[in-house]
Amino acid sequence: MLFDIFTHLNAIIMLTDITLAVYGKENGAIKLEKVNGPNGAFISFTKADDSKFTVPCGKKSQVGRLSEYRLFKTDDDNMIATVNNYEVEEELVIE
Repeated sequence: MLFDIFTHLNAIIMLTDITLAVYGKENGAIKLEKVNGPNGAFISFTKADDSKFTVPCGKKSQVGRLSEYRLFKTDDDNMIATVNNYEVEEELVIE
């Protein structure tokens, strides 16, 4: 279980530098919008053919400017937009 926690944190740390614009461009989007609804906020990406895909905003990241959001990937390969910054504070190598 401890290994799973470190793996999860490592995944978050590795992906926090991905901006919404970079992620959108890499996935064919030409426009993005932040949308607020009854179930919370999400980022809507629009492609040139008008098709859309979305990324939810984290529970504690409902308020933020588009330029402030970064993305991280969950264990099940879903993306979540967050305005929180994650960084390694300390590391201990177990041998």
